[in-house]
Amino acid sequence: MGFFLSDKRFPTTYTWTSRGKIAIIRWKYPWFNNQKITPEQRCEQVSSRFQTAYNKQSLSYITNSTVNGENVICTARQNDGACDTVLLTLRDEDKPLEILDELKEILRGRSTTPIQHSSKQRPVYYKIDINKFLQTAPVEKE
Repeated sequence: MGFFLSDKRFPTTYTWTSRGKIAIIRWKYPWFNNQKITPEQRCEQVSSRFQTAYNKQSLSYITNSTVNGENVICTARQNDGACDTVLLTLRDEDKPLEILDELKEILRGRSTTPIQHSSKQRPVYYKIDINKFLQTAPVEKE
């Protein structure tokens, strides 16, 4: 199992399983309207973070948090646990709970489409069964 980026039209964070590749996030827009950080670079960074979290076995919970004054989506090892691995740093216009909820639906296998990533709030924790996701999520055809 591995996380990587690919796609001809939009950079996409995928996970590769024995069943095929599963899209998690499609990167359609520049980050902070800054051409120095391209969608391809964001995709590569986030794909690497997912891989790190998977390798550390910290994809048990995902939550919203604040790190260095920025809203993030991160992993946690337990309910109410500290942020372990930052998966996504969010833009000011992003709504953390909406992004978290979309990611939860994908990782629980309830959504068949990836996130189209385009105020401080109370953290919400979602339990993730990453192995079930890898076994049941729809795969994309080449």
